[in-house]
Amino acid sequence: MSRFLEVADHLLGQARFIQALTATAIGAAVLAPLIVRLSGWAGLAGVLAVLVVLAGGSLWSMRLELEVRYVPITLAAFVAYAALSIVWSRYTGAAALGVLELVAFGLLGAYVALTRDISQIVRAFGGVLRLTLLGSFVVEMLLGVVLDMPLPGLGVHGNLIRLGPVQGLMGRAELMGIVAVLALVTFVVELRMRSLPLWPGLAWVSGAVAALLLTRSSTALVLAVVAVAEYGALAFIRAAP
Repeated sequence: MSRFLEVADHLLGQARFIQALTATAIGAAVLAPLIVRLSGWAGLAGVLAVLVVLAGGSLWSMRLELEVRYVPITLAAFVAYAALSIVWSRYTGAAALGVLELVAFGLLGAYVALTRDISQIVRAFGGVLRLTLLGSFVVEMLLGVVLDMPLPGLGVHGNLIRLGPVQGLMGRAELMGIVAVLALVTFVVELRMRSLPLWPGLAWVSGAVAALLLTRSSTALVLAVVAVAEYGALAFIRAAP
C-alpha cells in the first residue's frame, strides 16, 4: 500500500500530469453544458468529483513547492453568500447542488492558478477552445449541411446552411457566442505572446469571428464590442508617453 501511495504521489506531481489535468479541468468548465445534456447533472457531478480528487492529490504531491500568498477576499465572500442563500431558497436541494458545483469549479480554478503560470494557462485555454470550435463546426456541418436535420439531444438545430443561429457543442446560441468571444480574446493574446504561429493564429481568429457571427447572439456581440474597446484603450495607454 505504501508503495502504491509513493507511485501515486510521484505521478500526480509530474509536469505532464499537471498539464493534462489543467486542460481537462478547463475543458470540463467550457463543455459543462454538453456534459449535462449527454449524462445529466449526475454525470457532471461525477466528472467534477474525480477532477477535484485528482487536483487535491496533485497539490498534496507538490506541497513543498507551492507558495500560497493570499486568498481572494471577494471570491471567498461570494462563495459564502451563495452558501447562505441556501437558507432562504425555495429550492434548497437545487441551491445546495449549485453551491457544490460553484465550490468544485472554484477549487479547480485555484488548482490551475497555483500550478501553472499565465502563459501556460493561456495556452491551455487556447487548446480547449480550439477543440471546442472545431467540434462545433463539425457538428454544425454534419447536421446543417450533410444531413440537414436537427439533433434535439445536443440542442443543435442544423441552421448552418441558413447562416445561423448555430448552437455548436454548447447547445445554445448565446453560450456558443460567449465561448466564441472568449476564444477570440484568447487567440489574440496567444498571437501577442507568440505562442501561436501567425497564419494558423489568424485562421483561428477568423474562425472565432465566424462562430460569433453565426450565433447571431446580441449578448455575445455586445461583449465582443466591449472587449475590442477595452483592447483599444489598453493599446492607447501603452502607446502614450
